[in-house]
Amino acid sequence: MRRLHDLYARDLTRPVLTVFVVALTVRVAVAVASNTLHEGVLIPDEVSYLRIAALMSTGDLDLEPTQRCLEYAIADGTPFYCHYWRGLFASTRTFSWPLTTLFWIFGPHRILGQFLAALAGALAAAVTARLASELVREPFALGAGMVVALLPSQVLLSSVVLRESTIWFLLASLGVLVTLSARQRTRSRLALSAVGLGLLFILLAWLRIQTAVLALWCSVPVFALVGRNRMVRILFAAGVIVLAPVLVGVGPAASGFANDSLARLGYSRNVMSLGAETAFNYSAWSESRSSVAPSESGSSVAPSRAIVDSETLTGALAILEREVEDERLMDAVLIVPSGLYNTMIRPIFWSVSDIRSVSRSHALAGLEAPLWIIGYVLAGVGVYVFRQRVSVIAFPVLFLLAIAFSGAITHGNLGTAFRHRGQVMFALAILAAAGLQVVADSWRPSNVDDSNLYEGDDNLNQASVAY
Repeated sequence: MRRLHDLYARDLTRPVLTVFVVALTVRVAVAVASNTLHEGVLIPDEVSYLRIAALMSTGDLDLEPTQRCLEYAIADGTPFYCHYWRGLFASTRTFSWPLTTLFWIFGPHRILGQFLAALAGALAAAVTARLASELVREPFALGAGMVVALLPSQVLLSSVVLRESTIWFLLASLGVLVTLSARQRTRSRLALSAVGLGLLFILLAWLRIQTAVLALWCSVPVFALVGRNRMVRILFAAGVIVLAPVLVGVGPAASGFANDSLARLGYSRNVMSLGAETAFNYSAWSESRSSVAPSESGSSVAPSRAIVDSETLTGALAILEREVEDERLMDAVLIVPSGLYNTMIRPIFWSVSDIRSVSRSHALAGLEAPLWIIGYVLAGVGVYVFRQRVSVIAFPVLFLLAIAFSGAITHGNLGTAFRHRGQVMFALAILAAAGLQVVADSWRPSNVDDSNLYEGDDNLNQASVAY
């Protein structure tokens, strides 16, 4: 017991390293076990990343695809996949290029991609602990990191060949950058912080553009308004938010991307519901927009209904596009309550509709629902008590809300929504750790003076905050 106590004491003094080691060990173990005990991929989307990296590593995914690429594409159903794969590689290059390099050096082995994702997932957990240490005491910072390190969905999605864990790592790193930049006072350091902010945005844009845009919109105001030398901050922030999106082709401040997205909200939502076993059914929106449209054959197609017949897919997409091309913003607002429940809480294991006739992975994901709900409650407590610590909590709070509300009006099926929800786990873990510390401190003996635990300083003299 004494040795365990000493080990725990050492872990508390090194929460970042401890979380990284635990997270990496668990993910590598899961990756090795999945290759040993399971034949093939665990998640169908892995095939696309493995395919594009293997083809790119041999030069078969150039502008003029080789016979090998065409053979793979025809085997998968259509020669147009070569064009799709090239686009996928370009839009996910932050993950695809390292994976391609590994395949070029060692050969196209799936385990290499799993190790790459595991490393990014472990780094995401470690950076979460680092950011949490700016807000809470070491035991709770360790706990925040361990949530990201050990939550089953986080472990699974960072133990397979997917870009998710790389996105989590970059988002948590963005939170740390924004927090530390709030302390900077000199122009040179603020300039470096601005460059780092723009670089992280570009790397995120080369993984998932919608997440990158939301992260930029949430981080730039914090960078500009929190801390000293505000005029300099505003100048640098304006440069980042105008120039960085232009470099990735979405217009100043991502205005082009925003306009295109708003114009196609309904189409995107309904396309994601096509063929999905967990498609969302927004009956209120459907009724208000009369979204059941007659097809050429006289039948009807409901946007929320899964269409699995590939021969009718093209026609169904055309119907959906015609139906939602004039969708108003108010139409999307109508589904926000249902959308928040669908995207931020489901699946829940006590709901028969969520665990019946779905895959095993969806049913198991329902076991996490109580943890998410508890996390939301604790996060609310933490945000209220630590509301003066703007430099630390502002970006996690803004990003969590941005993902929640944007997902509520855009996601069309549970699988995509649950995977995208994982992007906010670093933020939720930090805020929930703050709430947990508040609850734990409320049980402290009354003769212990803890009045200085939650003092904030908008001028960022954080050395004066006693923990």
